Amino acid sequence: MFSTPEEFFTIVPELKSINLELCVSCKGTQLKCGMNYCPILKAFEMKNKVNSKIETISFNRTIHGPSPQVFIGSTNYPNVMSGPTSVLFPDDAKLDLIANPAAWNTLSLDEVIEMRFNLSRNMKQLPVNIVRHENSFVENMQEIALSTRPVDIEGELLKPIQFSPKVDPISQPFGPSLEIKKFKLVENPKIPQKVDTILSDELSTFHQLNLLDRNGFDVYYIQNIFSTGLMGKADQRKIVPTRWTITAVDDTLGKTKLRKIRDFPPLSNILAFHGGLFGNYFTIVLFPGLWMFENFEAWGSNSIFTLGTNGFLSLNDEGFNAQTRYNGKSSYASQAGGYYAARLAVLEYLEKIGKQAMVVSIREITNEYTVPAGVWVVREAARKTLATPPTSFSSRNELLEWIHEKIRRPLIDYSSRSKILAQQSLLDFF
Repeated sequence: MFSTPEEFFTIVPELKSINLELCVSCKGTQLKCGMNYCPILKAFEMKNKVNSKIETISFNRTIHGPSPQVFIGSTNYPNVMSGPTSVLFPDDAKLDLIANPAAWNTLSLDEVIEMRFNLSRNMKQLPVNIVRHENSFVENMQEIALSTRPVDIEGELLKPIQFSPKVDPISQPFGPSLEIKKFKLVENPKIPQKVDTILSDELSTFHQLNLLDRNGFDVYYIQNIFSTGLMGKADQRKIVPTRWTITAVDDTLGKTKLRKIRDFPPLSNILAFHGGLFGNYFTIVLFPGLWMFENFEAWGSNSIFTLGTNGFLSLNDEGFNAQTRYNGKSSYASQAGGYYAARLAVLEYLEKIGKQAMVVSIREITNEYTVPAGVWVVREAARKTLATPPTSFSSRNELLEWIHEKIRRPLIDYSSRSKILAQQSLLDFF
């Protein structure tokens, strides 16, 4: 959406007064620059294709249309803005796609942004523990979350519609955030019987999450349910902010898969994959051995969060302690939700083939990635990469030459920091 760094500085002159070296480690989530908003994210929110269409909507403080998901904010926790989404222009909407990131790799990034800016967040402040009491607003939100298809709603707003799109490095993009007084469902949701059965049992959130996953329900559907306080024992249920939900679900499902693959035999040969999505390129190599995981995140120069800098490289890992190998990462990843999303994609693949491995995952973000669209980009880019036919190798030199041809940074940037690539025992497999 923005072609050059100069355009950013023109649109948001505040960028000239902050330390841009902080941006890539913050990504607008921690406000390390000291401002009360992220100037980079502000630049994206000022430029969109849907804005002009808002004038075609009646300003009579009502909404009506399909609601494909809910949204729970995190500001002012434990009293958070929560509510249903609704499609502003149903005739133009791709209702089968609008809340299904797993299918967005058929679109361009601009098409994803425009599609999502068609989706309003209709919000009301609620205490997170309100799910323990009878409340029709929350119950209607939960019905939307449980439904496997969008549910038509009608609602009354407190103020007229004003367009305020939101992009976020964690959550999916959204259109305007509206203050809603009340709403109702005007059609019945479609709720699978299996889901109703799982959630009706007095089980822990951990067990319910994994039962839904084991029964084939998509991670995005599970996230929606989790965020509305439908999981866990009745006296412990709470609304969970959407951005927290995303990482919590990825981490929980990942840890379950880790415990499963500990009983799998190691790979017998090296498998290497390369692919990407929306300027996020993955090079993933699986080596014979017990579970270890290294995830590199490399932002190229003049990409979204590296304006005016030479780029940024980070490494997070786990599995190198034999006693805690299958317990997951012991501390929160500095790469935030992207780490857990990439790890989940790798573990899904290992579970599918019934093997465990030492894994080097390299994510390189280029300036083709023009809008911070959320963690789903990482998850789907890694999944798409691992869905391609793998390449196997008969020598270490062939592997390193292949990696060198695929990556954008010098190989030494990765090999000098990777414990797995440096392991002498790898030579035994050639």
